[in-house]
Parts: sequence; C-alpha cells; structure tokens
Amino acid sequence: MSIPPDLATCPDCVAEIFDSANRRYRYAFTTCTNCGPRFTISTDIPYDRAVTTMAPFDMCPSCRREYAG
Repeated sequence: MSIPPDLATCPDCVAEIFDSANRRYRYAFTTCTNCGPRFTISTDIPYDRAVTTMAPFDMCPSCRREYAG
C-alpha cells in the first residue's frame, strides 16, 4: 500500500476556509479525504490520525465528535 502525493486543496475545503460563518474559517490545516494531506503528515499506513504528525495534538470537543462520527 502506498500513500498518494499531496493534492491541491479541493473547492469544498477552499469554500469552508473562506466562509466566515464556518467554525473552520481561516483554519490553516483544513483538509478532507478528497484533497489530503496524506504524504507530508503521514508516518505510517493505513492513513488515520493516530499515524500522522497531528496525533500529539488534542482535538477540540467539536472536532472529536466529528472524528468519532
């Protein structure tokens, strides 16, 4: 299994970043499963938060609820 190269930020993420009503307004790390990032932050596979460079950072309660689904 390989990790694909990073892709450009998708239109949905760009819209989210620039929507002042969105809680992720101007959030620098916005990504989704369509646009990554994968390669630059991954430390192992399969790709999941636990094996990324973001793992040491605590998620806020809202993000944790979204992540847990």
